Amino acid sequence: MVLTFVDFFVYLAYYTVQPLIMKTLTMSMIVGAFFVFFTGCAVTNKLPSITVGGKANKDAALDAHLNKDGIGLTLPLVNVSVPFPDVTVEKD
Repeated sequence: MVLTFVDFFVYLAYYTVQPLIMKTLTMSMIVGAFFVFFTGCAVTNKLPSITVGGKANKDAALDAHLNKDGIGLTLPLVNVSVPFPDVTVEKD
C-alpha cells in the first residue's frame, strides 16, 4: 500500500484529532454531570423528599404524621415526607 501526500495527512489528522475530540467531549460530559449533580435543580412542584443525616431528626427521633399537607415518617437519621398534590380551581 502506497500512501500519497494527501492520504498521509488525512491519516495523521484522523488518528491525532479524533482522540482529542473524544477526550474533550468526554470531559465536557463529565463536568456537566458533576455540575448538575452538585448544584441540584429546583422544581416548583411539590415533590417527595428524603433527608438523611443529622438534619432528619431536628424535630423528633421517631415520628409519623398525616395531615392536610401530606404524609411523613421520621426514623433515626432518616426523614421521608410525601406531600399531597395541590388541587386548586381558579375562578375567572
